[in-house]
Amino acid sequence: MSTPFLRAGAVFLLTAAGLATAQEANAPAAPPAVRGLQPENSEEPPVKNGQLYVVAIGIDRYKNWMNLSTAVSDATGFADLLVKNFGFQEIVPPLTDSNATAKAIDELIEDDLSYRLQPEDSLVFFFAGHGTTQPLPAGDQTYNIGYIVPWDAPAQGAGETHWSQYVKIETLLLN
Repeated sequence: MSTPFLRAGAVFLLTAAGLATAQEANAPAAPPAVRGLQPENSEEPPVKNGQLYVVAIGIDRYKNWMNLSTAVSDATGFADLLVKNFGFQEIVPPLTDSNATAKAIDELIEDDLSYRLQPEDSLVFFFAGHGTTQPLPAGDQTYNIGYIVPWDAPAQGAGETHWSQYVKIETLLLN
C-alpha cells in the first residue's frame, strides 16, 4: 500500500526537477543568489562524524534480586535494531543475565569504552534491569545517587546496602 505512494512521490520530485530545469533554460541569466541561512561565524571547524556504537545490557534472572521477564529481549532487540537499521556497531555482544556481572560491566566501562571511544564518536548505552537510588542528606536537602544493579549484586537488606557493588550511573555519564 505504501509502495504506490513512494513511487508517486518520486515521480513528482522528478517532474518538479524537470520543470525547474526547463524554466532555467528559458530564463535570462541572473547573478548567483545566496539562499538559505548563513552561519554567523564561518570560522567554526567542520563537524566531525565519528563512529556510532551501542552497548546493551539486559538482566532477567538475577542472582539475588527478584527476576524480571523482558529485560534481556528489550536489550538485545534494541541493540539489534540500531545495528541492522541505523548503522551502529556493537562494542561487545549484549551482556545478559549471568554475563552482566559487576566485574564485566566495570571492565566494559574502564577497558572497552574508555579506550575505544573518540571525542567525535556517539554511544548509546542501553540497560534493562533493576536500578536503585542511594539517598544522601546534604544539609536541609537529600540527593539521590542512581545505580544500575548488576546480575551478582547483593539484595538490599534492612539497613544494609552494599553501594560499591552497584554501578553508579554518574560513572557512565562521565566516561
